[in-house]
Amino acid sequence: LDPQLRQLIEMTYTPARGGGGIISDTLAFPWRYIGYLEFPLSDNVNVTCTGTMLSPHIVLTAAHCLYKEDSGYLTDVTFVPGRNAGMAPLGRFKAKKILLLQPITGKLDLNTDFGFVILENSPFPDASKERFVPVGVVDERHFEGGGMPLAVVAAGYPTDASEGVNRGLLTVATSSVYRNTPPEKISYINNEGRRETMAVDNQFEHRAFTERGTSGGPVFVYHPGYNQFALVGLISNKRDYLDQQTGSITDSWAVAIKINTLTQGAIQRALRQYEPKQKTPTTNRTTNR
Repeated sequence: LDPQLRQLIEMTYTPARGGGGIISDTLAFPWRYIGYLEFPLSDNVNVTCTGTMLSPHIVLTAAHCLYKEDSGYLTDVTFVPGRNAGMAPLGRFKAKKILLLQPITGKLDLNTDFGFVILENSPFPDASKERFVPVGVVDERHFEGGGMPLAVVAAGYPTDASEGVNRGLLTVATSSVYRNTPPEKISYINNEGRRETMAVDNQFEHRAFTERGTSGGPVFVYHPGYNQFALVGLISNKRDYLDQQTGSITDSWAVAIKINTLTQGAIQRALRQYEPKQKTPTTNRTTNR
């Protein structure tokens, strides 16, 4: 990792497992803008995801966190920025509205797994005092091997796999290994019982983590040549590659949905509509020279 990025991470987490760690100071940049999303399904069952604040009232997360095929849209949403175990240092904030990049009428389009949570009140009402994380697009040449290697940082609130409990501990994982997801078509059964296929072409794979509870969490890159740190994708899922003969898993990659021109446009529209007094952020684009 670039020394500046390493310093940024090591100053704020206590080393845990290899390649990542638990954030100890959740009020530091950029962790203060990452939060725990909670969706109650019943008296005893909560669904949890992760989201990132783009502005005082707008949280970016995964669309699949906001919609369940068996129950529809989840509108009872609570966002806890900077949650640190049982503590909510900035408070708890209810959503007044949820938006999806594309409305879901059946199966979620994995290319547009983006959603917005619009908060009733803001933990940061004076945006002039804040430095929200810039949104960026990674130049495709980096995925093709022609660009400077980027440091990938994924962050989220994972659920303990052994106990099935999300303790609300913000965790980061880093990697410099990433690639474009091989183009493929995913087969599924639609609501009418007919088999359909979906082309997947807006994802990239990386070796940082993806676990239950981290869905919707930010995937950052740091470009050492330009000293740029930007949000370029969202944690979406994990892809296992199987041996065609034995059916056993031969390899697993974390999958992020890319922020592209379509997503950028949706972000700008949301900012104009729900943050009318805020200037829209300048997009950082990582490029080659």
